[in-house]
Amino acid sequence: MVAASPVKLGYEVGDSVASFKLKNTDGKMVALDDYKNVKGVIVIFDCNTCPYSKAYNSRIIALNKKYASQGFPVVAIQPNDP
Repeated sequence: MVAASPVKLGYEVGDSVASFKLKNTDGKMVALDDYKNVKGVIVIFDCNTCPYSKAYNSRIIALNKKYASQGFPVVAIQPNDP
């Protein structure tokens, strides 16, 4: 018999993640390291063409308004269209 731990793929809620750098909507680069002075970051993967995602835009804005002042800003990542 071989005892082994399962291989962990990806991240889970509450995990610390490696920093990343992506282009902002205005063309500037934004990195996770830019948010060092916050308690945490709420990361949302969004899509600018999906009707369901579009329907949630106001909820994402409200989420940021509620939690950014408490130290948890929202960062939305749109992975489908560079």
